[in-house]
Order: sequence, then structure tokens, then C-alpha cells
Amino acid sequence: MTVKKLLAEQKKKHEEEVEQSKIESARRQEREDIELAAVLKSVRKSLTGFRPKTISGGFSVKVINRIIFIMCKYEKHSVRYADDCDYEDVRSLCVNIGFYSNVTLVQTSAKSFEKSFVQFLNQHRLA
Repeated sequence: MTVKKLLAEQKKKHEEEVEQSKIESARRQEREDIELAAVLKSVRKSLTGFRPKTISGGFSVKVINRIIFIMCKYEKHSVRYADDCDYEDVRSLCVNIGFYSNVTLVQTSAKSFEKSFVQFLNQHRLA
């Protein structure tokens, strides 16, 4: 084989890998969008008594002259499944609660949002 043929094969393999990566990324993005919409809907449903206002990526709620931001987004975490394993990067859906949209005071999952929100209100004497 000549060098040109080897380079052409490597380039072809690289282009196939890039194309496959783009397809996988698009599928992951679609799946994450569906999950995020479901979580936003459930969070909005649990905040009905507070009259939440929709903002980009979450909600804002006014409680006793304080504005609380509830933001839903995917974040990367490093997880080690066993002591003898290396860390792996995992993306998970998080619900962040705080007084500023970019500063998280409490980070929770969608399942335990209601309990965490009540604890947040009690902790800051807003309940």
C-alpha cells in the first residue's frame, strides 16, 4: 500500500466517525429535550400555588419579597461506580434552586424537588 492510500483510508474512517458522532449527539439532544420538557412540566405543576413565571431554562417565583429561581438543566458529573474503577463522566438532569439564576444554593433531582423546595423555604425562613 502506498502512503496516499493509507492517508485516504484514515481520512475516510475519520469522516465516518465524525458523522456517527453527530448522529449520536443529535439523538442524545432529542432525548434530553423530551426529558427536560417533562421535568419542567412536573416542576411547574408542583409550583402552581406560587404562580411561577417562565424564564429561559426554568421558573421564577416570588415569595415574601424574595425572588427564587428554579432552573432545570443537564450537568456533567464525574462518577466512580466502584473503588477499583476510574471516574466516568455522566450527564444528569438537575433542578437548581437559588436566589440568582446563575448561583445554585440547592441542587436536587426532579423526583425530590418538592421536598427540597420546602426545605429551602424553611431554611431561609420563607415558609
